[in-house]
Amino acid sequence: MNVLTPISLLLLASVQAAAVEDEAQAEEEFVTSSYERAVEVGMQQCLQTTKELSEFVLDGHAHGSHDMWGTEAPNDRPFDSLIVKEYSDGDSHISMTIMPREGACDWSYTETYVVEQSCSVIREEWFGDMKYTGALRDISVALHNDEGLNVYLTPVVAGEMCLVTKREVYIQSEQP
Repeated sequence: MNVLTPISLLLLASVQAAAVEDEAQAEEEFVTSSYERAVEVGMQQCLQTTKELSEFVLDGHAHGSHDMWGTEAPNDRPFDSLIVKEYSDGDSHISMTIMPREGACDWSYTETYVVEQSCSVIREEWFGDMKYTGALRDISVALHNDEGLNVYLTPVVAGEMCLVTKREVYIQSEQP
C-alpha cells in the first residue's frame, strides 16, 4: 500500500500538470478576437463582414471568443464564434455566425444576458419603442423593430430578473 501511494501521487501530479498545460493552451485559444482569428485561418470572402459585425456586437467592450471554422475551406464554410462580452454589471454571451454563400456573406448573432430587474421594467425602459411580436411559451415576450432586431424577454428568479436575448439575421440578397 505504501508503494501505491507515491505512484498515485505521481500520477495525480502529472495529471494536474497536464491539466495546467491544457488550461494554458485553452486560455490562449479563447483570447483572440473573432476577426483576428478569421484572419489567422485564412478567411477572405467574408473577412470584411466578420470585422464589421464583430465591431458592431462588441462595441468596444472587453471580450474573449471561442471560434470554430471549416479548417479545409474557411471561405466555403460557416465561421462561428461564442463571444463573452464584458459589461460593468456582468458578462453576456454572443453567438455570431458568418456564412459564405456563392460570393455573398450571410450572418446572424444572438446576445443573451441577465438583468437584475423585472422584464416589464426592461421592456418599458429599454425596448419601449419596439413592437410586440407575441408570447413564446406563456411568459416569454418577443419584440421586434423595423431594422430587423428581435428581442426576447423571459422572467427568471421568480420574476425578479430578466433573461434578455437580442437576435439579428441578415441574408444577403445580392452579391457585393
